[in-house]
Amino acid sequence: MFRAYLRANLANYYLLFTDGSKVDGKVGFAIYDPVRDTNEGYSLPGWASIFSAESMGVLKALEYTQYKLQNVTQIAILTDSRSVVSHLENINTYSKCDHVTMEILLRYRDLVSDGKSVTLCWIKGHSGIRENEIVDRFAKEAVVNGSFFDYKMTKCDAKRALNRVWLRDWQLLHDGSQGGQLYRLRFPMVPKKPWFQGCTGSRRFFSTMVRIRTNHGLWGAHRFRIGVRDSPNCATCDKPEDLNHLIMECPEHEERRKIFLERIYSLQCVAKPFSLESLISEGRDAVYMLLYQFTKGG
Repeated sequence: MFRAYLRANLANYYLLFTDGSKVDGKVGFAIYDPVRDTNEGYSLPGWASIFSAESMGVLKALEYTQYKLQNVTQIAILTDSRSVVSHLENINTYSKCDHVTMEILLRYRDLVSDGKSVTLCWIKGHSGIRENEIVDRFAKEAVVNGSFFDYKMTKCDAKRALNRVWLRDWQLLHDGSQGGQLYRLRFPMVPKKPWFQGCTGSRRFFSTMVRIRTNHGLWGAHRFRIGVRDSPNCATCDKPEDLNHLIMECPEHEERRKIFLERIYSLQCVAKPFSLESLISEGRDAVYMLLYQFTKGG
């Protein structure tokens, strides 16, 4: 299919392939000229994003075209980065571009002014395209062995670097906290996004789930701990009234428990076997809704 597309649309074009790679937290990129069977590989600073690596690949391919393919008039740059292609396609007069994108646009303008026809094409990665597999290998090698290419940090890179530092510091604070032992056992890793992101529910649902996740709900054991109840035990069976007792053990809620467990077992997303702790720690929206319904008598 790829070869048929080339014959139909790029039959007279000189093809350059480019790719970015991230290996063990390090980033690099490469360009590959299959006609001359040559490649150029570059490693990037540790804070570089994979998006920047893919963008740099396009930029270096344009530079390669300008300085080494002076006599070629039709060039196609092929990349498997859909995000970079989409980003460049959607730029308009009012777009706010980082300096790397601006340099790509200026380099493209210079080539067009010189009478060249340059097109940027997206190709599907890891789909058996020989040249793309070759440049992918060169990009991985460039992460370690490529010429170091330093450049001014973009907004995307800065955001990624800051998020990484903040996440690291938050994790250290989380690990060293003296309180919230059960919460840390349930959620040992700080989240990269809020647990409720993309979750729909009422305000009461969210407040209830916060109490369940933090073990600060209005069950007997917690109310006793904060001094608003004389005993931590269940009034029905005289056992410690924690959340696990209410949902998984107490005979008073047997009918609700049966319905709850049937619904839990029907969920494909729930790993079996499970415990109440695993249901809470996995953070599934559907499970949280069933927990909420149980606590409200549904």
